[in-house]
Amino acid sequence: MRCASGPGYASRGIGLALIAGCMMAPVGAEAARASASITLEVIVKFADDSDAGRRVERALRGHPQDLSGLADLRSRLHRSTGFVLEPERVTSGRELIFRVPEEPLLESVRQTLAERTDVTLAELVAIQSENPRLAQSMLRVRFREPGDAFDLLTKAYGEQAYSERVQALTAELSAPSGVPVLGAPEADAGLAVTVDRYALLEKLVERLNAMDEVEYAQPNTTVQIMK
Repeated sequence: MRCASGPGYASRGIGLALIAGCMMAPVGAEAARASASITLEVIVKFADDSDAGRRVERALRGHPQDLSGLADLRSRLHRSTGFVLEPERVTSGRELIFRVPEEPLLESVRQTLAERTDVTLAELVAIQSENPRLAQSMLRVRFREPGDAFDLLTKAYGEQAYSERVQALTAELSAPSGVPVLGAPEADAGLAVTVDRYALLEKLVERLNAMDEVEYAQPNTTVQIMK
């Protein structure tokens, strides 16, 4: 890591909190409404004398819309951070903006749930595609009856008093995958699971900033609410 932060870098407790009040459009699922309102994108500035920095410079000078030549960088970052990063665009400041797709994250959680004997259903469901700041996919989970999870979610639907226990259950379910998630009870003892965007970006930015070739990495908080 070349420096601790870059221009406009915001910690989770300060900068990210500033956008927490952004208007959140209804998306048809309680878990999606509860998800953090921030786009799953990061801005990364690589050191100019690094291999990644030179690649970004060549892309900017040549065809900045064509990032296909960064496939090996994408693979290397995946190995280093544990998350899939899709190069989206290059800024005039030689920064590379990456999108973090939700589906691979939730698929990782789904695979861990498939190994549990108390889970009867774990399916990936599309929610919406209009607002990049809100959850676009979720996992719909159902549990075997009778069972502790089934009993908890039966009581928790519509009852705020059980929210901490529901989040604890969700964290337990997703822990083997390493993906931070949020959970919200649904009717018929169901659980809607979405990516915890704040926690995910915090973890990802920390890992990126620990890399020697990265000058700074930060969440992209400049994306328009509607595209």
